[in-house]
Amino acid sequence: HNYFVGIRTPWTIASPEVWRLTHRSAAKIWVLSGLIGLVAAFLPGEYGFVVLFGALTFAALVPAVQSYFLFRRLG
Repeated sequence: HNYFVGIRTPWTIASPEVWRLTHRSAAKIWVLSGLIGLVAAFLPGEYGFVVLFGALTFAALVPAVQSYFLFRRLG
């Protein structure tokens, strides 16, 4: 739990429990997105870019939104 590394939303910074749960979940999401990105590297043309962009967007947005809902549920 710190101000320098990780998912730094107001909710994760305010609660060590939300920080822990968010990062546990985000780790799995990031690994999955990385594997999808690896597959996307072999897709032809724009398909690879679209798949990679979708995976990265998913990996960035889901943990941030999840941290808010965890904060509301645990708060």
